[in-house]
Amino acid sequence: MSPETERFEINFHLAESARQFLVALRQQLDRESPSDPLAAFSISWGYEYDTTGKPLGENVYVGGYTRSEAKDVKSAIQTVAGIDLVYFVTAKEYAIFGGRVLAYSKARGLHLE
Repeated sequence: MSPETERFEINFHLAESARQFLVALRQQLDRESPSDPLAAFSISWGYEYDTTGKPLGENVYVGGYTRSEAKDVKSAIQTVAGIDLVYFVTAKEYAIFGGRVLAYSKARGLHLE
């Protein structure tokens, strides 16, 4: 996050399906990198394009910060349903999440309902 990035409070709910997915993902990532485990996930809105620049779609994106990286985003970490998150969105994207539920299914991955 850069100093000019506005910080938004989380304005969505986390479904149990998404919480369970994130817990399982965290366990997997921590097993793969035990010397620098995950400190927080990042939740953002992403845009997909093909190789010609044609828009393909948009959806929720998840990333993460390890403990060694977390010092750079410590003030932005928020907790929802026991999950530490960095909510990284623009004002326009903040409105997309507003009042909705972040859920998970095998068919759709993380998505808003």
